[in-house]
Amino acid sequence: MTPLLTAAPNALRPLGRVPVAPSARCIVGFRGLASQASAAVPKTKLFINGEFIDSTTKEWIEVHNPATQELVTLVPQATPEELAEASRSSQAAFKDIIKPSERDPGAAMMLAELANEAKIPPGVLNIVHGGVDTVNFICDDPAIRAISFVGSDHAGKAIYDRGTRNGKRVQANLGAKNHGVIMPDADKNHALNQLVGAAFGAAGQRCMALSTVVFVGPEAQAWQDEIVTRAQQLKVGSGFDPETDVGPVISPQSLERIHSLIQSGVDEGATLLLDGRQVSVAQGLEKGNFVGPTILTNVKPHMKCYQEEIFGPVLVCVNVDTLDEAIELVNSNRYGNGTAIFTRSGAAARKFQKEIDVGQVGINVPIPVPLPMFSFTGSRGSFMGDINFYGKSGVNFYTQLKTVTSLWRAEDATHTRASVNMPIMQ
Repeated sequence: MTPLLTAAPNALRPLGRVPVAPSARCIVGFRGLASQASAAVPKTKLFINGEFIDSTTKEWIEVHNPATQELVTLVPQATPEELAEASRSSQAAFKDIIKPSERDPGAAMMLAELANEAKIPPGVLNIVHGGVDTVNFICDDPAIRAISFVGSDHAGKAIYDRGTRNGKRVQANLGAKNHGVIMPDADKNHALNQLVGAAFGAAGQRCMALSTVVFVGPEAQAWQDEIVTRAQQLKVGSGFDPETDVGPVISPQSLERIHSLIQSGVDEGATLLLDGRQVSVAQGLEKGNFVGPTILTNVKPHMKCYQEEIFGPVLVCVNVDTLDEAIELVNSNRYGNGTAIFTRSGAAARKFQKEIDVGQVGINVPIPVPLPMFSFTGSRGSFMGDINFYGKSGVNFYTQLKTVTSLWRAEDATHTRASVNMPIMQ
């Protein structure tokens, strides 16, 4: 969850938080009128000024269970009046608006319930829903002075451009292509387990997924078959099954895109070592958006499957001869969110962390997400803005500095004669 912020006069204050679920990167989703067949489906409420409110909109966004395609809720495209009311409710100091992903609003609504249980005063937290219209309102409303976003390149760039054009402070955390560099001296068992978990966990639908592995030298490259063996042991199924390792991707459109990128790798000459496109799932899940763990080897930097963020359970493997080549490869990629090296060599680790041009670096740590006291420091093509979120940087992003210069002199209290001299410090 990341903040969409606004302010009352004189200070930037949190007006909005945008949780973008790992399963939904794009802030723009399917929109359309609810059908008669969906009349009995629960409708997601707005949360404004401490109350859950039924939207009066006539435009609803259908949310389906990605494992079964069952229609589970209708999310409102909040009306202009409802959005304005949320903004008015948030005008006082340090009050929030959450704009969750329209494809996955459930977590935000749970937070609202917890906020009520914790007796957070009305108006401190507000939740609005919708697609492009809601986002445009956030970008345009004069009361909102700062915006923080995590999501896709397309949505993030649009929000950054529109928000900054309106004079807002904006931080946009965009796509990623995170590389894991495997040195021949790495702890083999640890490295392989970490790779598989970081590549296929959350079905690859997280901005810090380790989606690309770089094998340095022929010894490390020989481990590819063992990655396949471990990936095949992962269970694909519904996220409600506690035994599931890899759940569904968020939508049929996402499924189609992942399939297309896998095929593009094959067409461009990569080797499909493990194909998850026809994965078997339990009875009743046949219509789900499932992709099993997939591994492409002999991938080259010019290939589409390497250049684009796949955002699915797909691991692409690149071979190089030296650590210098690995560093050059990572630095040449347009993204700079996260990277990791697996090695027993302190010298190699030191060289890597010094020369790599990526915001977050792991040493034998596959997903180097920092603790809250540190900043989330994605860089280059993974970030737009000048202040990162999380940690001290996050506090600075929310803060408008004010400098007050004052002078109190004893003479002012005891003297009655006017002075015509320039004020100076003595």
